[in-house]
Amino acid sequence: MLPEPETSVAVPSAPALQTNIPQPAASPANPGTSARRPKGKVASLTKAQRDTINGLLHDGATYALVA
Repeated sequence: MLPEPETSVAVPSAPALQTNIPQPAASPANPGTSARRPKGKVASLTKAQRDTINGLLHDGATYALVA
C-alpha cells in the first residue's frame, strides 16, 4: 500500500478589528455621577424599594399591580 499524501489547508487569518468609537469622558472628581437629578416617583424611593419595583416590572407585573 502506498502512503497517503499529506495535504494542508491554508486558513486565512482574520484581520484585527480596530474601531474608533469615542468613549464618553467621565468626570475626574466623581466618575459615577451626573449633573442630572432624577425627578420621578420611583427615583425618589430607597434602593431596596426601587430594586423590588424594577424586579416586578421585569417579571411582567402591570403598573396597576405595582401601584
